[in-house]
Amino acid sequence: MTKGHVAAMDDMLRITVIGGGPVGLIFSALISSRMSEDKVRIRIYDHRWHVRKGRVEWKGPEQGNRRREQVVTVQSRQYTLLPRQLFEHVFRREVSGCIWPTGPDSIEGLPPLNIRISDLEDGLLDWVRQRPGIEFHLSKFDVKRQLDDLRDEHLVVICDGAGSQTREALRIFGKPDADTFCRGGRRLEDVVLGLLVKSKLHPSAAVLLTLAQSRFLLNPGTNGEGFLNMRLTDDEALEVRGVNPDSRRFSTCRSWWRARKHEETYPCTQSHPCLPEHRFSYSCATEPNRPIFNPSRFNANSPLWSRIIDGLTLFDVNPNDLKSITSFKLSMAERPRFTQILFHQTLATPATIATLLGDAAISVHFWPGRGLNTGIASAASLATTVSGAWRKKSFREAHFAAFEGRMAQLQFRNQTRGFYGSMRVDDTTGDVTPIRDFVSRSYEDGPPTRAQHQENRAILSDRVSVIHKNVRDRLPKGLPGLKELSARIDLLTPETVSALVASGPWDTYRPGGPEVDLGLGFDSNIGWSDLVGSVA
Repeated sequence: MTKGHVAAMDDMLRITVIGGGPVGLIFSALISSRMSEDKVRIRIYDHRWHVRKGRVEWKGPEQGNRRREQVVTVQSRQYTLLPRQLFEHVFRREVSGCIWPTGPDSIEGLPPLNIRISDLEDGLLDWVRQRPGIEFHLSKFDVKRQLDDLRDEHLVVICDGAGSQTREALRIFGKPDADTFCRGGRRLEDVVLGLLVKSKLHPSAAVLLTLAQSRFLLNPGTNGEGFLNMRLTDDEALEVRGVNPDSRRFSTCRSWWRARKHEETYPCTQSHPCLPEHRFSYSCATEPNRPIFNPSRFNANSPLWSRIIDGLTLFDVNPNDLKSITSFKLSMAERPRFTQILFHQTLATPATIATLLGDAAISVHFWPGRGLNTGIASAASLATTVSGAWRKKSFREAHFAAFEGRMAQLQFRNQTRGFYGSMRVDDTTGDVTPIRDFVSRSYEDGPPTRAQHQENRAILSDRVSVIHKNVRDRLPKGLPGLKELSARIDLLTPETVSALVASGPWDTYRPGGPEVDLGLGFDSNIGWSDLVGSVA
């Protein structure tokens, strides 16, 4: 093949995107909207799609795919990185709304918006499949079998999640460093219970009660549905598992600890939720023998189950409105590189540049709400780099220097925020301790006395009062009064109130400060400012 033939072949930018979640779809949409349709070809790999009535759609539970029902908060600093038409297509009033107050990441007074991940994915996929030059491959990308298929690509975008199999199989991005997020030689790793619920609280009340402590986090949608996340202690995490139903013959044991010796257990994960079987009993939706969620089986004797019920009570959730239970681990590691040459240029093929995006690049502790926002910023940064550098010839690594710098900024800024979302800093000694350890110690101290309970209740109520005063002018109308919020606290057991106090309020000072301005976003000339009244 001649050099002239190679140049002609390179007239079209060829990109492979591995992972069709929100970040992969946003990157594809941005590139497609910035480049002429006959100048770019994008192929996207994701095994969670199928073809129905001639259209690419998301698989459902009947096809083995559990859609993600978590509600995420997208800051205006990020959604103003999207084309206005794409934003209006995805963030429609019927699927998104303003729940959280404006803050440092709010551009020109535009508030953050809440949207369910499944609704976000639906809107993005619907938009992207209408764009020319995009191919959908309804499978995982198999590195061992398909690696040579990437030799004719100019760019490979890896965004298939924090546990990216593609990234690990290629082994070209360097070894991640987890030591930054260790204390005393112990790696920070939180286990969180995700409870799909429908709360009857006003969304602003849920925000206030969430900000007042760090044990429970409810991020509701506009109809009150959302995930109530519960940070677990080490002992509680050991009880989060499924149990073979055949072990029920041991359920008459007075001690659930004795019964454990005879049980066949299964891990509880985000991809295998437990669904209601009958009142206060939950079983795995995907395992053939439908193992039972252990704490619900022993609900009369399970400390964890009673604490779950108290979390539902705090946010005014009827136990019958607990629709599913999942569990996931949260950990972080710093990555040394986000861009690497996969294949060098030859006379017959261009150089192939591989990049990391989304959670595959920067895995952020979700408690402060920065994971998807970091992913959107990284997608916009890469799209800006690629569309600006394309000259119908192979990319060089030097073209991605600015992208590497932006990713390093996002990693430093937002993983640090995530770190402090998981830790408590002692204001007198400066010692840093996982929040889960403070919660655990509150239970180890035993039930509080009446006087201790009154003191704890006063501390928690004062926190709510201070937060109410600080954010009431930045929240949507209809904010409940302090009496209504205090009434929720009065319904809790003394042990739960003690744990909420021990967990501490959200630390807004240490994770705060200047945000990363990538210089990619808000342009007042394209009409964003007229959204202020319509989305608030």
